Amino acid sequence: MKTLTATFRTAAIFLLMMAGFTTNAQDRTITVKELPARAQTFINQHYKGVAIVRATEDKELFETDYKVILANGTEIDFDADGFWEEIQNKRNALPGEVVPQQIANHIKKHFNFQKVTQINKNHDGYEVTLANGTELEFDNQRNFIRIDD
Repeated sequence: MKTLTATFRTAAIFLLMMAGFTTNAQDRTITVKELPARAQTFINQHYKGVAIVRATEDKELFETDYKVILANGTEIDFDADGFWEEIQNKRNALPGEVVPQQIANHIKKHFNFQKVTQINKNHDGYEVTLANGTELEFDNQRNFIRIDD
């Protein structure tokens, strides 16, 4: 009986701790100057003259992420160091220079110059969404893997 009570107590403490960690996550509006320098440079380089509608910082227990929404409808997610993780715009194509050249060349050659409306970068590689809804996957070396269904 003591073992069962101790197990229950341990499980209850663990659940309370996890609930506390979850409530520690904070999503707050920030100024552009509070973004990592690398993120500021990226925005100035690729979206010069496009107003920033909102910038937020999302602090989790072990990581911090940033989200920027631009006046032209572009949304950019950055990691704590200011490297982009996702860029999307449901209304307009992304600037060509944000798409790695090898990926852009593949799209031009095999997808009739379709415009890119979303690109995600993660530890597995890149996921790209074209204006016609086609989703493509590329590895970290930017080699085409497959069309994602």
